[in-house]
Amino acid sequence: MSEYVVCPHCHNPLSQHEWVKVVRCRDCKYFVTNIHGSYCKKSISTISDPNGFCAWGERKDA
Repeated sequence: MSEYVVCPHCHNPLSQHEWVKVVRCRDCKYFVTNIHGSYCKKSISTISDPNGFCAWGERKDA
């Protein structure tokens, strides 16, 4: 199931052209979990919330 967020700077939030598809960290191909915790290979940062998302998210291949 896809999730979407509405652009905060858009004029008409009900227009589907202004929605952006979201990839959650837990579903992203850059999300890594090991014995040291979870982190993002793209931004090289520690992830405290796997439900978060960012601009670089790309869905893992199923």
